Amino acid sequence: MIPEDLIIDPLDLCRILGNLLDNAIRSCIQFQQNDSKKSQEIQTEIVLKGRLFRDLLVITCRNTALKNKEKKIYGQGYGQQILQSVAKKYDGNFCGKYAGNGCYEAIIHLVNQKPVSEVDFSNSQTKAIVY
Repeated sequence: MIPEDLIIDPLDLCRILGNLLDNAIRSCIQFQQNDSKKSQEIQTEIVLKGRLFRDLLVITCRNTALKNKEKKIYGQGYGQQILQSVAKKYDGNFCGKYAGNGCYEAIIHLVNQKPVSEVDFSNSQTKAIVY
């Protein structure tokens, strides 16, 4: 459920959730296709959570993963750049890393406000002073 007072653009939320889930699904598939004993013993999982703490939206994704990433396929690999771009748009941050024991963790936090480029000062009572 998305809170009514969430100001973040729904398209940006789709970018975040779509990229996190796409990366997690691909990672789980790679893990399952690995022939190691460990990949046969561990069940793959994806845990996606989101919380709004006052004016901060925090989204986390934890999924099963191999420690070393496979060779990248052309057209892939832009997801983390998109996540960082959206985080920056909302004065937030994105971090994703292999956390050990067959687990990758990603966290993105966004300030629940209009992006800087969309702030409207037209009703402001402040007058500019030009020198």
